Amino acid sequence: MSRLRPIFAAAFFLVLWTSPLAAETAEERGDRHYRDRAAGFLDSGKLDPDEIAAAIEAYEEALERAPDSLALHFKLMDALYFQGFYVVAEKRGQRPIFDRLLELSERALELTAAKTGKAAEIDSLAPEKQAEILAQVPEAAEAHFWSAAAWGLWGMSHSPWSALRAGVIDEVQEHAAMVVRLDDHCHDAGGLRILGRLYTKTPKVPLITGWIDRQEGLSLLRRALAISRRDPRTLFFLAEAILDYEKQSRDEAIDLLRELAGRSPDPAELYEETQVLQEARELLAEVERGKR
Repeated sequence: MSRLRPIFAAAFFLVLWTSPLAAETAEERGDRHYRDRAAGFLDSGKLDPDEIAAAIEAYEEALERAPDSLALHFKLMDALYFQGFYVVAEKRGQRPIFDRLLELSERALELTAAKTGKAAEIDSLAPEKQAEILAQVPEAAEAHFWSAAAWGLWGMSHSPWSALRAGVIDEVQEHAAMVVRLDDHCHDAGGLRILGRLYTKTPKVPLITGWIDRQEGLSLLRRALAISRRDPRTLFFLAEAILDYEKQSRDEAIDLLRELAGRSPDPAELYEETQVLQEARELLAEVERGKR
């Protein structure tokens, strides 16, 4: 009998390993599909839309089971951003995706505020006081980062009038500024990057966006770059802004574009970074031909 014990033990663990208890969770399935979101891109040059759709479906399932999980909110928002921005080309198709993204971002802000114990009063406070209270919640900076991104993407997918009526520009500015107050390193200086882009790309319309300041935008992008050079969008946005509004610093823009042109995309962000690096190479070629 003693010789049979190891056999029984092995069989027991094999049953456990293959039982539902050891099955992949919905979140793990979402993570797997999200990691494979650029599958086939190197071979075909095209994305497989099924991978990111499967990731979103899995994260939605996981969120149904844990509706107060901020981590799942962030993962689902990341997946929706990828699907809406990179996979779906037409605004009509993007709108329901970014509607859902905005809905999730609002819920994430509610959950974050609830963690402070002062949810009922926080919105009535000045931004600086809000930041003092939110600083006790580790997820607060990321929640506001995604809110800034969600409002920006929502505005891009809707008409200019709808975006104006919804106050998109103000929402992006307020949430991105809160990210900077809470953690200016969040998402590789993502708050500063969003603010810098907002100030250098938003059209100046009297009585509506007259407060837009191009030089402030350049300063914000340089602050972002001083914190992190990892995200290629920071370098690219600054190079574009310099070429548009600071002609005397043209050499700085060229150096930034050449740095990007020599980069290889991060395998974890393969498709996203490939697109930015290609844009940088095209812009550099324009500059070197004297067309920009």
